[in-house]
Amino acid sequence: AVVSTQSTGEVFDMYDDMMTGEISCDELSKMYGKLRPPGIRLAQVHAGIETVNGNGMGDALEKQDFEEGLMELDRRYFLLQDLVWEFEILSRADGMITENDAKLLFTATHEHNFSLVKYKK
Repeated sequence: AVVSTQSTGEVFDMYDDMMTGEISCDELSKMYGKLRPPGIRLAQVHAGIETVNGNGMGDALEKQDFEEGLMELDRRYFLLQDLVWEFEILSRADGMITENDAKLLFTATHEHNFSLVKYKK
């Protein structure tokens, strides 16, 4: 479970200050930063909400989608942690990686969505 001592509904209610039945992207970002310090970038929270709600709908997350939203943020958070770990393994003494290693990381991360054209930009 994401939250062990409180239900996800109780946690949602703590951050739904205006009792609107939804949590804004900013509020969710602050809450997630407390759950998994230091959290993830606001743009990733917005993209996570869009993944749950559908494209163009990343401004807020409704209560019925809160648990799914947390799972999506966890997916993004742990992907980032894995990438940092893999980068550190591949990096040389100067903290840099080779272009081939960078391509390997991009390919592994984006899998079927990887595009050599986008990679070269």
